[in-house]
Amino acid sequence: MADLVSVVIPVYNTNERFKACFESVLKQKYLNIEVILVDDGSCDTSAQICDMVALSTSVFPVYVIHKPNGGVSRARNLGIDFAHGKYLVFIDSDDRVTPDYVSDFMDARENYPEVGHIWCGFERNSDHTRYMFSANESVSLVNRDDYYELAGKILTQSPCLRVYDVSVLRDNQIKMIEGLSLSEDMLFNLQYLDTVPSIDICVINKANYIYLDSDSDSLNHKYRKDLKEIYENLLDTIRQYMDKWGLADFHLVSEYYSIVYYKYVEVLNNTFHSQNRISYIDKLRFNNAILRSERFVDALSLMSIIIPNRLKRAYETKNYFWVRVYERVIKIYGRTKR
Repeated sequence: MADLVSVVIPVYNTNERFKACFESVLKQKYLNIEVILVDDGSCDTSAQICDMVALSTSVFPVYVIHKPNGGVSRARNLGIDFAHGKYLVFIDSDDRVTPDYVSDFMDARENYPEVGHIWCGFERNSDHTRYMFSANESVSLVNRDDYYELAGKILTQSPCLRVYDVSVLRDNQIKMIEGLSLSEDMLFNLQYLDTVPSIDICVINKANYIYLDSDSDSLNHKYRKDLKEIYENLLDTIRQYMDKWGLADFHLVSEYYSIVYYKYVEVLNNTFHSQNRISYIDKLRFNNAILRSERFVDALSLMSIIIPNRLKRAYETKNYFWVRVYERVIKIYGRTKR
């Protein structure tokens, strides 16, 4: 008999988008699934929609957990605790999946029993861009040593792009870090990647997960006062696993520093978010401290990516004012070109 797969969907204030998400789950070709809806204290009609679809669905069992709002990590952890399946997948309630989403995972599990990890690609509906490990292979067999190449294809972060062995999660007490709403998924995946005995990874090169990322009020667009601390903790953790796994050659180190650079650029941009109410001078001081930090200086010299020379020189002044000048000139130049 086919193994039971638990589909965990945290739900919070997604209304009609959740209906579209659930309809995509109803279309799954793999039938031996259960769906666990964790209503995270929704204050719109999402909670009622959860109850409605649970009562009206006969294709597979649907369980609803109502809880006070506590964040997506807590909701996912409750889903792990409740799951009856041998395997588990996560879906966000404002996204969609293709009909092959679960079946491709389980086919890969049957065809490649030796691998420890099975991932898939994804699509962003905002620009219909597809992200996969390879455009030339239906399936890519790689391993943990390819972590930075996988990261470069944006496949290492989301928990929605992989299938988990429930016994591994429970036996090793692998949980999402509650209280974090950013990077908690990547930290969770790093722990899982470190725990499973086989370091081999099977990547299904199909965009089976579809991100509906058009909401300008999503977590990715908000000002975060603690973004620097969140990302520095993440970078420290990645480096610890990198050392543990023996990923120390120059190429891999340069890939790590590319991640460092991109994360710090997010922090630098976050400082000048319109919701940050500190003075312009204090914003410059905060960013100048980052430009002078040892890790950012190392990133500029060791990262594998190439940035414009003028931008690099602006960073090397260790005065973010000149980075702002560069960005303003590029923006004006872009307008005149149009």
